[in-house]
Amino acid sequence: MEKVENETDNNKMTESVNNEQNTVKTDQKEDYEERYNKTIQLEYDKLQDCLEQEKNENKKLTKNLETLVIDNTKLKESNYEYREHISTLNSDLDNHVKELAEVRSVIKKNVGLILLLEEEKKAKTVICQQREKDYEEIKAKLEAEIQAHKNTKARLESAKQECSSNNVLFLEVDNYEKSIEDLKSKLADEASRYSSLESTIEEQNQTITTLEHQITELRDSCFVKTNQLTTLGEKNEGLKADLNDFKQEMASVVKEKQGLLDSIEGIKSNMSKLAKESAAHAAEKNKISEEMDLLNKNHAQQVELLKLEITRLNDIVSSTNGELEALKAEYEGYKVRAQSVLRTKQSQNKENGFNGKSINEIEAELNHLRVYSTHLQEKLDNSSEEIKSLTNDLTAIKEERDCIRESNRDLGKKLSLLSQDYLILKEKCRMHLTTIDQLKEEMDIIQETLKTTHSAEVKSLETQYQQEIENLKAEIQRLSVTPSINKNDKLDKFEHDYQIRNDIYLLEREDAEGSESVDSYQIGNSSSERNQRTLMPLDELLNSSDDYVKSVPDLPAKVDRQELEISERRVKHLTALLADAERDVAKLNQMNQLLKEDIRRQQRSVEREHHANNFEYLKNVFITLKNGDERSRLIPVLNTILKLSPEEIHQLNQVAGVSGRGWLPLISMPMWNND
Repeated sequence: MEKVENETDNNKMTESVNNEQNTVKTDQKEDYEERYNKTIQLEYDKLQDCLEQEKNENKKLTKNLETLVIDNTKLKESNYEYREHISTLNSDLDNHVKELAEVRSVIKKNVGLILLLEEEKKAKTVICQQREKDYEEIKAKLEAEIQAHKNTKARLESAKQECSSNNVLFLEVDNYEKSIEDLKSKLADEASRYSSLESTIEEQNQTITTLEHQITELRDSCFVKTNQLTTLGEKNEGLKADLNDFKQEMASVVKEKQGLLDSIEGIKSNMSKLAKESAAHAAEKNKISEEMDLLNKNHAQQVELLKLEITRLNDIVSSTNGELEALKAEYEGYKVRAQSVLRTKQSQNKENGFNGKSINEIEAELNHLRVYSTHLQEKLDNSSEEIKSLTNDLTAIKEERDCIRESNRDLGKKLSLLSQDYLILKEKCRMHLTTIDQLKEEMDIIQETLKTTHSAEVKSLETQYQQEIENLKAEIQRLSVTPSINKNDKLDKFEHDYQIRNDIYLLEREDAEGSESVDSYQIGNSSSERNQRTLMPLDELLNSSDDYVKSVPDLPAKVDRQELEISERRVKHLTALLADAERDVAKLNQMNQLLKEDIRRQQRSVEREHHANNFEYLKNVFITLKNGDERSRLIPVLNTILKLSPEEIHQLNQVAGVSGRGWLPLISMPMWNND
């Protein structure tokens, strides 16, 4: 009984130990299952987090791709706009080049017209010089004729003076009577000579009149030519000044145009560089877009693979969960009944797992999943690095795009400023052309007014001079007619007295006889004052009919003293009147010279008014002076502005130290003549 009790106790003890062991094993199994499920759940959560991160990164990449596509389209549109702007700028450049060619053609035409005007001026100067030479020759001939006339007149006066001196000296009557017979024989020869002299005097008077007419015509033509030459000179100087200004402006315009062309060429080169860079950027963008497409495709494939793997893992987890639930149900159902079986199969349960899988296989699968998750994490890191590099490239491209836009804006502003400057220069050229036309019209009006005023003044002076010349001619004719009238009267009544007078008139004059009343003004005045009571004036004397000769009887053997005194007084009176006439002629010549000087001065003042407002020309001349030796350059400028006389120009040359050198003597001054 004790043995049975011991055996029963032992059995109870073994059963309790087995129960305890089974409880411990079940607890261990439950802990292991819980741990395994927790690890699987953690891995699953990690995988879901990675998937969500990849989804977010894919969304970001898609957004970046969309922004890149939008920026690419914007850059393409801006590139098209820049190309259109470049085409418009090229068209504007072509138009500007055409306008420059037109301006140059206009300048060439103006230069041709100026050359034609200069040639016409040279031809007119040659014609004027030839006419001046002809005028000088005619003037020399006229002076020679006048000198011959004066010589004949002096001979007549000498004859008169000799007659008076012979009457004063009272030659011996006997010698005079003896010489009468000789003189009668010479009378016929002298009368013929006298008639020939009268004919020559008439011819000389006719030649003098013709020469005076020619002189007046030549003066008119000279005045006209001088006016034309002055106007042409003024026009030439104005055109030269305008040409200089226009050349300076054209040089500045050409320089500005060259600068514009250089800047446009630089802009073209920059635009070509930008086009090349934009093409390179477009190619890079295409490459980047292709790479991004490939990356997106790869990422999409990887995401699909990950989804498939996640679904597979979810299926595995669901299957494992189902198996675990089934095992729990079986374990709870067969817990009590399979304790013995579990004891016997304890070693087998240690080696085998659930559902025919061992724990080592499950751990291997877990390790494989961990390695795969690390691989996916590395891929995610690589993709994030690529995304960062792409974002950096995008920021660099955006910065380059902004720089290109700013440079294009600056170029557009520069081109707008250049176009505005070109329009301003074009308007300035038009204004200059209009001012030149206005100045030409004003010059034509001033020339016409000067021509009319000058022609009126010349006509008035010509009428005055013609009246004075006619008066002098009338006086000379009266003076020449009086001896012929006396001669005819004496031939009719007193032949003997006529012969004596002709012989006395033809006698030679002594030295310095009759010059005391011609050369000096005071002696003539004293003689006229002394003879003022007894002598008649010139008009009454010329209009008188020599009645005192009729009362003279035939000459006796002795000459009457009273007649000699009367003739002597008359000769002195005539010489005094001739001296007065010569003084009047000298005064008239002086007045003529003064009037000419006045006319020239007024002409210079009128011409000076045209250049009075042209201080810009004088300023440019003063600015271009570089050293003190260029003082001679101021003389033609002062001549054009102040219209100096030749004497003043000579004084300026002496002051400037030119002394006939340089290009100053080449300046033609047709308004000055030495008549």
